[in-house]
Amino acid sequence: MSLFRFVPFLLLIFTSQTSEAQTDSVFQNLQQFPEKYFPKLDTKIDKYSNRITGKTEKTLTKLGRWENKIKSLLQKANPEAATRLFGEGKMTFTSLLKKLKEGQEVADGYRSQYNEYRDKLNTNLRYIETQKKELNAKLIQPVKTTSKKLNELEDEIKNTEVIEQFIKQRKKQLIDESLKYLGKNKYLTKINKEAYYYTETLRNYKEIFSDPVKFENLLAGLLKKIPSFNDFFNNNNGLSTLLQSGTGPLAASSGNATNYSALGYQSNASIVQNLQQRNLSAPNIQQLTQTNANALNSPLQELKNRFPNLNSTEDMPDFKPNEMKSKTFKQRLEPGANLQFGKATNFLPGTADIALQMAYNLNSKSSVGLGTVYKLGLGSSINNIKLSFAGIGLRSFLDWKLKGNFFANGGFEYNYNTTFKSIRDLPSINSSAISLWKPAALLGINKKYNAGKMKGNMMVLYDFLAKQKLPQTQSIVFRIGYNF
Repeated sequence: MSLFRFVPFLLLIFTSQTSEAQTDSVFQNLQQFPEKYFPKLDTKIDKYSNRITGKTEKTLTKLGRWENKIKSLLQKANPEAATRLFGEGKMTFTSLLKKLKEGQEVADGYRSQYNEYRDKLNTNLRYIETQKKELNAKLIQPVKTTSKKLNELEDEIKNTEVIEQFIKQRKKQLIDESLKYLGKNKYLTKINKEAYYYTETLRNYKEIFSDPVKFENLLAGLLKKIPSFNDFFNNNNGLSTLLQSGTGPLAASSGNATNYSALGYQSNASIVQNLQQRNLSAPNIQQLTQTNANALNSPLQELKNRFPNLNSTEDMPDFKPNEMKSKTFKQRLEPGANLQFGKATNFLPGTADIALQMAYNLNSKSSVGLGTVYKLGLGSSINNIKLSFAGIGLRSFLDWKLKGNFFANGGFEYNYNTTFKSIRDLPSINSSAISLWKPAALLGINKKYNAGKMKGNMMVLYDFLAKQKLPQTQSIVFRIGYNF
């Protein structure tokens, strides 16, 4: 019996030691947080915020200008239609932009779409705020600042989502009403395209923001080592809260079943019942609907495969979009390098032109770019190899897709085939020493291919000015390169 008296005491000691160990674990991991983490996260949040806000204002400005053009045309063609679209109390692109700039509530009562990345980020910050006693004192204020910025970002995202839906609805109103009296008008076409690119650009910005960088993965790794964090995350992240609460749009009225009616979907039973009421003579409506659904599944799946980012058939463009228009400037840049060898002559040694270039993608079929060349002297023959600096070159080029992986490539270049010690020693291309810069006008074929993580290319070009140079250079130029 004496042994049982010590059991509660032993359990108390074990529990105390476990709690102390967990506290030490929390303290040790939270103390490892780098001080630069939260300022970096602030910069990322600010960048995303500025992007979506700036894009929204630019888009509404364009749409408002074109909308006013349609208003003027409609007032002449059919004043009644103009009143229906632009009458008193009607929300327009211009009035929405004014409301946004004045800081008025745009997304009153709206709940933003769930995003896994922002949910994790918000939950991580809320947990860190609960551990202020264990946190480095220097990090307390940065944590508050980052949490505030994240909350403000959520409000801005709500605004953009509401505005995105309004743009779709307003676009449909304008097209449906104006087509009757104006026909296929250029302003309607512009509104249609701008609405599509706005949605795609916001989607791209979201993907960029939702891609965790190295320092974020470091924070996540430190937090996962804390047992209390894992419990906190499982019970307090946005998705679990949404599913567990009885007020969320995904919460069912009873049990754990998802309430799809709250999302605007009809149940199978209600669809079948409506069909039976309208077509009492059909022998088996339920079997008929199931058969038709299976028949439609294949083409619908094909459309989903072709347009994986589209939410509905209404989002499918009725024009051929330029996918680059929704990309950032940085995403449209494509750095690369290529190599070209020159034959040795009586006047010039053999050379290797090592070029670095930067291409800017105009669309999926064409790009323009600039490049610079370092000319490496190789010597006069295989028996007399001598590496030396042999000059520099400047390039401009244009790539245009022909078919498959074949592109037409053309460009204009200047080559300076003389050594120099300093950039100051280089004569200006516009100076009297222009003869020292040898021009080249090139046109040919560029074959692109996949080379692992990089893209390889081989070019065969013809220099139309080769025979005009003194001394003459090779007319046929072969280059091999890679884009990163």
